[in-house]
Amino acid sequence: CRYNYDNWTKKQAKEYLDWFVSHFDEQADYVLNKSYEEFGINPNTIKTSDEKLLLVWRWFLKYARKEPVPEEEKDEMWYYYKSIGSMMANEYQLSPVTLIFARDIGMLMAKLWLEDVKNLRWEVGYPTAKKNYFHNHPMLSGFIFTVEDYDNPGSTKQYENRCDPVHIAETQGVRILRNA
Repeated sequence: CRYNYDNWTKKQAKEYLDWFVSHFDEQADYVLNKSYEEFGINPNTIKTSDEKLLLVWRWFLKYARKEPVPEEEKDEMWYYYKSIGSMMANEYQLSPVTLIFARDIGMLMAKLWLEDVKNLRWEVGYPTAKKNYFHNHPMLSGFIFTVEDYDNPGSTKQYENRCDPVHIAETQGVRILRNA
């Protein structure tokens, strides 16, 4: 279920981003509707992004599974789990179906953020930085942070950041299942 983003050309990364963006609404709606159905909840009663995310994580916890990492895959998995600071490295991984659940939840997170924060946009992550874990990943960009400007005490500066919502959902999935 993991893509080998590192070996993609810029064209392949852009094609995947285009596919991803064209499907993320559908997948986000799917996971949210499955959660409504599972718990017998009227969608009109869930209003906020927080309530929607709590509901889908509750659904995730009910169906998500971890599995031992096969010996021959431990080195490859170490690279992935080390990047998210997981103690599950070399022990467990999310099952393939659970990775799909996490991807769909990441897509829902992206949809909700895009509804709430108007300046966000999709882009290919770090297309020229092959050593960056997020190289060629679909990324949401446009998160504006205000920080203290240490070069000018008493003043602040803004910078823009980006994130991979699927990676965030996978990370949370690992953390949720760590002790399950």
